[in-house]
Amino acid sequence: MSVEASRERYRADLQNRLSILLQRDVNDPRLQGVSIIRIDLGRGNDAVHVWVHAMLGQDGDQVTKGLQRLSGYFRHALGKSLRRRRIPELRFHWDTAFEEGNAMVTRLGRMEQSQ
Repeated sequence: MSVEASRERYRADLQNRLSILLQRDVNDPRLQGVSIIRIDLGRGNDAVHVWVHAMLGQDGDQVTKGLQRLSGYFRHALGKSLRRRRIPELRFHWDTAFEEGNAMVTRLGRMEQSQ
């Protein structure tokens, strides 16, 4: 298996397991409905950048802070389920693509109405 294929499989496993943990084990109501959009591995697997979004209108800053507070728990659980000694640092980011897409649709609608 090539190095790139191995990294991709590891990234996919991290995303799958982290999604399960988020749905199954997190009871914080501020984090309900949060989805993992994508995961990027840092150089040398020293960090995992986790891009999240929620469709329930939560504040992105509060969501990422809440997830960051749980990162130690996530890393421990991921280490056990993936059978790895070291899980990289988890860094959570709010994915703004949905808001940007909605803003673009709104702008296009206004342009269409003005013509």
